[in-house]
Amino acid sequence: MFQKEVVKRIISDKGNKNYGILSVLIQTFYDVKYLFTVNKKVFSPMPNVKSAVFSLKKKKDIYCNKNLLFQCVKIAFNQRRKKLKNSLQLFHHLPNFYKIPFLNKRAEELSVKEFLQLTKEIEI
Repeated sequence: MFQKEVVKRIISDKGNKNYGILSVLIQTFYDVKYLFTVNKKVFSPMPNVKSAVFSLKKKKDIYCNKNLLFQCVKIAFNQRRKKLKNSLQLFHHLPNFYKIPFLNKRAEELSVKEFLQLTKEIEI
């Protein structure tokens, strides 16, 4: 159980304003499912926020450089309004960088699967 706003960030999909680093990294390693909201009135003392319960089910291990994945996601979302070809300047020197198919997208437009693909392309 977490604060409802945190759960919204965790379970958000691409294109949603709550979609970000937390969403991508958790959804890379876990299947997430929103279960229910817990009203603040059930707690004593009553907090100023609602809580939510969600489930995490571990996925099979991914086969990419996890540190590179963390770095790519963090850099991309730290400059979320820039297109990836501009925000990921650290990797411009790589020979296959400009062959990556979605460099004209922004971080918030990429799915978890596309972030994994991006990482694998940079890793090669």
